[in-house]
Amino acid sequence: MSEDSQQPTDSRACSPPDWYSLFASLPKKEDLQTFLAEVRTTLRSEITTLRTFLSDLEGRVRALETAGPPAPNTAQHTRDTQLRQITDLRLHVEDLDNRSRRHNIRAPRRMAMYRQSTPCPPPQTNAISTPERHHMPHPRLPAEGTHNERGEVREDLEDWGGHRVELYNDLSHITLQTRRALRPITTALQDQQIRYCWQFPFALVARKGNMEATIRTPTVPIFLDALGLPPIQIRDWSDCPLNDRSLGRPVTHTFATADQNGGYCRQRRLATHGHLRRHL
Repeated sequence: MSEDSQQPTDSRACSPPDWYSLFASLPKKEDLQTFLAEVRTTLRSEITTLRTFLSDLEGRVRALETAGPPAPNTAQHTRDTQLRQITDLRLHVEDLDNRSRRHNIRAPRRMAMYRQSTPCPPPQTNAISTPERHHMPHPRLPAEGTHNERGEVREDLEDWGGHRVELYNDLSHITLQTRRALRPITTALQDQQIRYCWQFPFALVARKGNMEATIRTPTVPIFLDALGLPPIQIRDWSDCPLNDRSLGRPVTHTFATADQNGGYCRQRRLATHGHLRRHL
């Protein structure tokens, strides 16, 4: 009986599915078309909203960009400002140092002291004023006194004790280092027969025809282009120390000059170092 009772159950389990009912429950073509149309409408609406938002955002960004200049790089701006301030400070210190040295002359150490054997003539009425003397340095001559006085001193010192003595303006260490760094440029100017001169505060001024160019900082391409010179690599002198401790302290000596009565009345100072710095 158990076997007979199980036969109907097995027959129901093995009966085929109702395919007609399954196919009838599937969506029809019209239903799919309606669904796709709804999806398209929804997507179009959302895309339109997104485009409107992006367009509005683009307009606001452009308004912000055109409202004012772009924000500078704070670190780079600070660095450039500090470099410019340091350069100005160096030029000021260099000028003050040169002004404090303008009454000194420089000679080798072997020249322990010089006292003129023949008194210099009295000062002339057309003596160079102090500002002119500062802005018009004369290499190889004392920085103090009239042209005639400097000529007298030069003639007396050209053959002193069997040694040829040359006198130079006592210039700042910064000025000397800067002029050495610019030596390739001055050499090129000499080769091209272009006239140039040094100015105080520091500047190298060259003139070619009606064109005048000036160097005050290590950036020299504009100077070279203005004079038609090829590119020249020079050493950056901006990191040059403000003083040269290797020279030591100058040793000062005195020598006398004459007054109108032919007597010695004033004492001037002569600064000497271990070696002679040549004026560039």
